[in-house]
Amino acid sequence: MKRRIFATLIAILLVLSLVACGGGGGGADGRVASTNGNIRIAVAAPLTGARAAYGQGFVNAANLQAENWNAAGGINGRTIEIATFDDADSSDEAASIAYRLAGEDDIFGVIGSWGSAPSMTAAEIYQEHEMILISPSASHLDFPGIGDFIFRTQSLMDGAIAILVDMAEELGLTNVGIMHLETEWGVATANLAERAIEASGSLTVVAREGVVSEENPDYSSAIANFEAASSEVIFTISAYSVLAPFARQYRAVNPSIELFATGNAYDQALLNLVSDDFSVVEGLRIPVRFFADADLPIVRDFTGRYIAEFGYSPSALTAQAYDAVGILLTAIAAAAQSDEANVTDSVFEIPTTAIRTAMFATSYTGVSGLIEFADDGDVAIPEFYRVVVRSGRFTEA
Repeated sequence: MKRRIFATLIAILLVLSLVACGGGGGGADGRVASTNGNIRIAVAAPLTGARAAYGQGFVNAANLQAENWNAAGGINGRTIEIATFDDADSSDEAASIAYRLAGEDDIFGVIGSWGSAPSMTAAEIYQEHEMILISPSASHLDFPGIGDFIFRTQSLMDGAIAILVDMAEELGLTNVGIMHLETEWGVATANLAERAIEASGSLTVVAREGVVSEENPDYSSAIANFEAASSEVIFTISAYSVLAPFARQYRAVNPSIELFATGNAYDQALLNLVSDDFSVVEGLRIPVRFFADADLPIVRDFTGRYIAEFGYSPSALTAQAYDAVGILLTAIAAAAQSDEANVTDSVFEIPTTAIRTAMFATSYTGVSGLIEFADDGDVAIPEFYRVVVRSGRFTEA
């Protein structure tokens, strides 16, 4: 509690400082991002705590994308630099970082965060200060509507939920249990899943259990309720750090229970947590926008470079962070050629409205597919790969 109060006080002091000195805010003429040196892109994500693997994937992806651009000469000869910030998947920390970045003119855009709650909290601040924010993972319905500087390379969960329903029907299952995090995102996604299941006509939600995070990983009560309701498959709406102990405990009670998950479970960190007994996630099914072993040149190149540099395969959210940085840099490069920009050998100044305009105008083919933004900064529902865990590996179903 003390830490939360301290973080909130810091955020208030920072915004008062910005108001007093006029730095970084929008103002009558709009915000101008400027630098005499490197073009800085910020990544704000959980780098510590239970969600750290997600945030580290974002940072790794951002640095790889920056390497691509720098090897090709950067933007107008200027080097791309990635600045990283740990928000610990906390809304308070995300707000503090947002206020801090709002005062730094050489930040040309922000990638982050992992969770919908910190992403949405920070988005309000970035919108107010006319800073581009792209989340690789925030899937909450209300996220893109926060403002016209707010984008995401993650899609709504309805496409993924539809695939989960299809897979359950293909397996001839009828009784569905829903396990979800007791967060705003978890509850909203579980509600979406419940509506889709009931609308299918062939599936029925027989039990629904909200769980807290990793602080008390005892899911025996939820498992008992799922079993008492004769659940045949559990739709898990959580993170790898929750899914791993949940699957371990459930498979100890019922080894034949079918487990489905949303795309954030597609992460090497999940397999690392069950490496002593892969059977606890055997047959786990996940719909994802990006599959690291897909037979596409752009994916093979990215996956090969990622493994060579970091020693493990990239997740779908990591790929979406890579694309988020790619499309942001593409927009900055386009905006640098616009009439609004002031770009010389000694000056690099671009109104963020010009970057925003370029974001909407860009059609970008990334490792996670084609990315084009609608008027609200959202992306179209993409194609999905169907991934299943077999013998400790993610494979295409």
